[in-house]
Amino acid sequence: NSQKELFYIQASMKALNISGESLSIYEYNTLDDPAIILEHHDAIFIFSPNIIKDVRDSKIEEYLYNGGHLVILSGINTKPTDYSIVNTLTQDIRGNYNDISLHEISGESFQDIDLSSIQSREIYKLFYSKTGGDRNIRFFKYINLPYDAQHSQLRLNDGSVIWNRYNINNGIIDILGFAINLKWSNFPIKGTFLPFFHFMAYSER
Repeated sequence: NSQKELFYIQASMKALNISGESLSIYEYNTLDDPAIILEHHDAIFIFSPNIIKDVRDSKIEEYLYNGGHLVILSGINTKPTDYSIVNTLTQDIRGNYNDISLHEISGESFQDIDLSSIQSREIYKLFYSKTGGDRNIRFFKYINLPYDAQHSQLRLNDGSVIWNRYNINNGIIDILGFAINLKWSNFPIKGTFLPFFHFMAYSER
């Protein structure tokens, strides 16, 4: 619903195409658009979870059963209560998405990534630098998702979970607790952003 929310994802996908990935990219305002045939899409990026509130559950369940991949991100104006829809998608999602909170850091303060929380070796290598840092990726605003040792993929130094991944049937649901916007994080302008979303787009069970 906002080009501001799409800008960095659009730019990264176009960059992947330039490098020879040959992606087909489509944009819709709703998953109930009659033009969408979900099973024709390898990955669907949803900007703000409230977009899926009016989608028939069976439609999403069928997509996941056939190996689909949903990536749910915060929108610029997303509220924690918007994530409550996540618990209705499938019974396999653990954690209470009705009880999460928005953190907004004022002034020049920020949160770093807790490298020890990263479960994927590929993602760890992406964020780790030889100097022991996290490549200066900073989060100024984020939604703290429910923690689960099996499904929480990425945490910040204050313990906040900003990425949960669930393997559902033959598919994947990734839930991210941040918007792709510089008021939320400097991540979109870092070199790790493109390979991170390449990983997202190509993830398989």
